[in-house]
Amino acid sequence: MKILHFDTSSSICSVTLSEGGNILETIEDTTSNSHASKLTSYIYEICSNNKVLIPEIEALSFSAGPGSYTGLRIGLSTIKGMSYALNIPIVFVNTLDAISSAMIDEFKQGDYLYCPMIDARRNEVYTAQFNNKNEIQGDYTSLVFGNTLDYNILYNKKTIIIGGDGTKKAPSGLFMSEVIYSNIQSTSSRYLVSLATQKILRKDFVSNVYSEPLYLKKPFLNHKKKPDDTNQTS
Repeated sequence: MKILHFDTSSSICSVTLSEGGNILETIEDTTSNSHASKLTSYIYEICSNNKVLIPEIEALSFSAGPGSYTGLRIGLSTIKGMSYALNIPIVFVNTLDAISSAMIDEFKQGDYLYCPMIDARRNEVYTAQFNNKNEIQGDYTSLVFGNTLDYNILYNKKTIIIGGDGTKKAPSGLFMSEVIYSNIQSTSSRYLVSLATQKILRKDFVSNVYSEPLYLKKPFLNHKKKPDDTNQTS
């Protein structure tokens, strides 16, 4: 089965083509927010490079967040259009799950706790905790670093593996156990392949009409306050 995988959840625009669970090629731009201008051209380029016709694509996978609101919307609208036109299914992979999976592949030995972090702007990250079977321990959460931290990872006795582009925001001394920094420091469509292939085999598809990304929090709306909403926050 030929699958196209998309990650537009961060500033990186990333497309991977896989077949039978094996990566054929990944094309990505790590320099800027280029999703709108480059995503469709990457689709044609990766198919052309691998002599695959667009109608031969059998499924689509999407890194569905949390992450950049704009990037997620651009990516999902493109995928929904392809799904509708080609009549092929879509699977969603949580972005934190995908990063954690890549971190687990990196550290194959030991009983660690994996903590991917995605930059959520300001002094905030999206994060979660996973065991070495990539099973979430708790919930997906939006964590603001400040004077007080209500974060149970502080008290975990296992060695912590942290990765993702949000790790640079983690304050020194955040964790009260040994910390290892992963080389996985960004998102990539490559990290979707294994989890997406499993979901496709289970037919764990999402609607190409009604599906929405996982935002975790509402978008920040920078608008002027009206006289009657002085007690509200934007």
